[in-house]
Formats: sequence, structure tokens, C-alpha cells
Amino acid sequence: MADTNIPESIYTKELQKESQSLNASSIVEIIQLDLTDLKFNNKIAEDSSIANYYYFHNNKIYGDTVIKWGAREDTGWTGGIDVYPLPFELTGLEQQTEGLPRPVLKISNYKQFISFLLIELGDLTGAKVVRYKTLAKFLNNRRVRYNDEIFFINKKNKENKEQIEFELMSSLEMEGVKLPRRQVIGDYCTWCYRSEDCGYADTPVTDQNGVYFETEKAVNKTDDTYGFDSWTGDPPAAYQGEWQYGLAYNYKDYVDVTFKGKKIVFVCINSGGSPANASVFNRTYWVPDTCLKKMKDCKKRWGDKVALPFGGFPATSKYNEMAQENNT
Repeated sequence: MADTNIPESIYTKELQKESQSLNASSIVEIIQLDLTDLKFNNKIAEDSSIANYYYFHNNKIYGDTVIKWGAREDTGWTGGIDVYPLPFELTGLEQQTEGLPRPVLKISNYKQFISFLLIELGDLTGAKVVRYKTLAKFLNNRRVRYNDEIFFINKKNKENKEQIEFELMSSLEMEGVKLPRRQVIGDYCTWCYRSEDCGYADTPVTDQNGVYFETEKAVNKTDDTYGFDSWTGDPPAAYQGEWQYGLAYNYKDYVDVTFKGKKIVFVCINSGGSPANASVFNRTYWVPDTCLKKMKDCKKRWGDKVALPFGGFPATSKYNEMAQENNT
């Protein structure tokens, strides 16, 4: 296995000289997704199918090629890091007149890989994202690169089968305090939805885009909904327990899927139901019940007049959460 250690960068004269030459080699931009803390918080074993680090590039010259970064000149290491091709775009890095920028990372959801990470880890809020930049000529040495840029995922803006968009925040905005090993994030809940910490175990509420399943639960009648009548009964007749491959399901049925001890609830949104050979991950038939991790999403499930099990730290926010909601 290749050593994934990234040594301190060396902005060499050779790098500066190469970048100013008439035939300068291509700039290679690499992002590292660091999931070590999230795996620890979710008690996921080191030898699980989820790695601690993932590296991606979107360099057109290398196309679909896996780049070996630091394969030869890093004496004493066991080989280069595999950097996989995955289209991404990082925007909004410009300095603001007030406060720090909130960049946006748009990344391909090829084969729903990022969605898989979101499901397995409950959320990617707090995950560390590092952008590395070097020139193709120096890919054999990880030390030769421009200054690193470090961010943390603040929230997920959008998700579909083609692309996922995250809002990032600067490392300067992150509190260094952990209670214990919990990052202090003001506006967003860090609990895994439907976990013991979260406590919610009732009927599905919204999909990954905040669209309501039941019309009467919508905040107002202009909100987007799937138009479902209310689920009734305890448990509702539409609840089909653990999903089983090979069984057909009806429109409005919902099922449990358990991944490594974490429960995910999927709702059948296809008017013709779901055939026996359809995967629960097929978005034509099924969508997951999803909490978007803000306090208002907690209220959608628990109401306004109870103590919320919100896993964030609203008192540490720069802006008052209640004031934000009243202005939206």
C-alpha cells in the first residue's frame, strides 16, 4: 500500500522557473478528502471499505488515467499515492471585504460514489478538504508544489446522481475544541440521522433536497411535496420493515436499509411501485429520507415546543440561528 503521508511543501526555484517558461508543463490540481475524524466519530474500523483519504484530479491531459503522485523521488517511502480522475470545480476563493470566503466544491457523483460516502458516514460535514497544486513535471515528488489550501465541509448544498455540491469553510473558522473528538460546528448537526444520538424514529419527512413526502407536513401549501396523504397507524401500513431484494413494493411504501449499524429509510416514490428486481438505490423508484442537518430540519421532525436533540452548537455561531430562520 502506498504511503499517504504528504510532506511539507517546498516551493522551489525550479517550480517557479518552469511555470514561467514558454512551454510550461500542465498545472495539476489535486484535492484530498480526509475522512479520518468522521470514521472515528462513526466508529468505523480502519480496515473498512471506506479509506481514510481519497485523492482526485480533473486534469484533461491525463483524462481517465490514475496519476501516481510521488512515485520515484520520495526516497524511503513505499510508492506514490493513487490520484483518481473525478471532475470537480472549486470556486468562490476570492477574498471578501468582510469575513472569510465560503468556497463551493462541485464534484462528480460518478457511480454515486460520493453519495455512498454520505450514506455510510451519515454526512460529510466537518470532513477536511485539501487542495494541492503542482506542475506535471514534478508529479514524481510530493514536496514540490504550491502552497496548500485547507478547508472543511460546512454543508451539502445539492445532490443528484450526476453531481454533488458542498459549501466549504476556511480552516481559520474552525474551532480547535473537540468534546471529545467532536468538532464544534454552530449551525449544523453532527449526529447521524436516526441514530441513538439523534433519536428520531418516526415516518419519513423530506428527501435529500428538502422536498416533503407528506403534504400536510409542509410548512405552507406552496412548498414542494410528493403529494402523499399522511401515513397513519402505528406502525403505518406503508412501513414494510427491512428492505428485501426480490420483493416488489407499492407506491408510498417505505423500508429500512441498515449499513454497519446505521439505519437509512427509503421511500418508494414511483407511482407504479418498485418491481422485484429494482435496487433500493435506484432513484427512479426510491429516495432516502434525509435530514439536512440544520435546526429547522430538526424542528420539522420534533416540532417547535420540545427540547431538540440538535447535535450542533448554536451558541458558538457568529449569527443567531433563530434570527437566520426568521429572515428566510
